[in-house]
Amino acid sequence: MARRPVWPHVASILVMLLAAFAFALLADWAPSALSQAALAGLSLTLVLAAAVLSLPALVARTGLRRWLHWQTQIRFTAAGLPFLAALVILIIAAVNSGNNLVYLVVAALLGALMTSGIFSAFNLSGLSLDVRWPEHAFAGERAPAQLTLENEKHWLPSYSLSVTAASEAADDSGEATMTAVYFAYLPPRRHALARTELLFPRRGYYSATSLVLSTRFPFGLIEKRRAFEPAAENVGVVVYPRVRAEARPATHAPAANGNEGAQAGRGDGQELHRIRPLAPGDSMRHIHWKASAKTGELRVREFSREQDQHLRIVFALAPGQATPQQMERTIEACAQLIWTAAQSGGIWVEFIGCNPARDPLRPQAAQEGLELTPRPAAQALHAVLRYLALVDTSQAPRPWAPDSHRPQRLFLARPSGSSLSDAHYACES
Repeated sequence: MARRPVWPHVASILVMLLAAFAFALLADWAPSALSQAALAGLSLTLVLAAAVLSLPALVARTGLRRWLHWQTQIRFTAAGLPFLAALVILIIAAVNSGNNLVYLVVAALLGALMTSGIFSAFNLSGLSLDVRWPEHAFAGERAPAQLTLENEKHWLPSYSLSVTAASEAADDSGEATMTAVYFAYLPPRRHALARTELLFPRRGYYSATSLVLSTRFPFGLIEKRRAFEPAAENVGVVVYPRVRAEARPATHAPAANGNEGAQAGRGDGQELHRIRPLAPGDSMRHIHWKASAKTGELRVREFSREQDQHLRIVFALAPGQATPQQMERTIEACAQLIWTAAQSGGIWVEFIGCNPARDPLRPQAAQEGLELTPRPAAQALHAVLRYLALVDTSQAPRPWAPDSHRPQRLFLARPSGSSLSDAHYACES
């Protein structure tokens, strides 16, 4: 996009300043005091308008831009509201009575209010915040995070700073809450570390824009809040669906051919199959010394052959066929299944995600869905949980074909035609 020319802006400011100077000269030649006041007021208005138009652009070109943030939220505290009400009453009383003592009290209160605003602005300036997100976060569970607050000012320290979470997350995932962190004192050119806990109510992507810095320094009359812009390397966190950590019944992970666990016969498993006499080629590590001592001859342990369980998971939720709450419960059920399979061990998973999913941390990745070839469930765990965290159930899933020859679990919105076995439907009660 082409940049707008600067000369019209500069020319308008020069015209305003010249007009203000002309009005100031005419005020000296005005015949009456009323016309002099009007011309002087008009000149002052033009000067203020030129300052408002020029100062932000000038500050943006200097190093002050890092320190002064113009989008600062200001609100009066519980102590500041009575102070403001008393100040208004005293101003009215001073104007009506003309008492010099009341004017002095009003001037002192106004000075305290201006001092509070100026000092709080400098207190919030020159600060940078870095967030170290948890490696993995689940919805509904508190996750630890580390905050690093740095004071970049060369001479001025900062006092009484609080970091909280305030804004909503992306993709309508709800509002994250955080245990507030308080920094009493931060020297110049120093940084401070603090640990806190974040609570994400729903799955989705959360960024550092949800963190705000606030201060009530020095008198506690007003509170200034400033949202942080995340650094380029601070990309946020993807929150997985809600998962219960306790073990689930084994019926959620059917084995191939309907068999589970170890298969009878010699193999390299962990379950003891039998104890037999030593044969040529047997490893000395498998000698059962207790049985050998009883029989008087060397006997070895023979283990059963374990058979891996293979599971095919198909995730395809069609929009409009279930409520959003039912969709979320189905997503959590799928996440619970892959979590249980990964914790059980010995289970291979083939995952087919038919709904699209947008990953803000990987914009170049494909958005059609997720398809994983058979692999151990532990290796597929985080890829599937990440997909379920970002899946979009408002768009139609791509076609898929059921496979009745292999154990599978289907996560569908509702039955289409005849009911399919091993299917979890979102519309089920």
